[in-house]
Amino acid sequence: MISWPLAPTTKVPLIDAASDTGKWVTAILSKPSETYWKRFPGAIGWITPEEIVATIFEVAGIKISFKQISDDAFKSFLPPTQANMRSAALIVCREWNYYGPNAQAELAESLKVFRMEFLTRSTKLILKSVDS
Repeated sequence: MISWPLAPTTKVPLIDAASDTGKWVTAILSKPSETYWKRFPGAIGWITPEEIVATIFEVAGIKISFKQISDDAFKSFLPPTQANMRSAALIVCREWNYYGPNAQAELAESLKVFRMEFLTRSTKLILKSVDS
């Protein structure tokens, strides 16, 4: 079971930091006049907790469920040194769309400006690469 302080339909950014961070940096640095003073959400898309559990089942055959829990309940499962930081990351997703209210539009525009189709690997491919 995945238990987070989010509604099942909350969209969270899908980030493949290991594979895509350098691609974002390279793209931004290659177009300084177009990127100066602009924000670029470093994600490859958006996914909900419902989609996460469905994808895990489809890719790995593991049937799990999602349960929305309170912020305090979530923190109680974590080591005290990590509880506030990890909880805050999910609260920002829930209350501020992680990167802000216009993040989904900004991401779509960023992907179009940089022609970064190579970033948009599917969730299934990301999950399959975890085993390798």
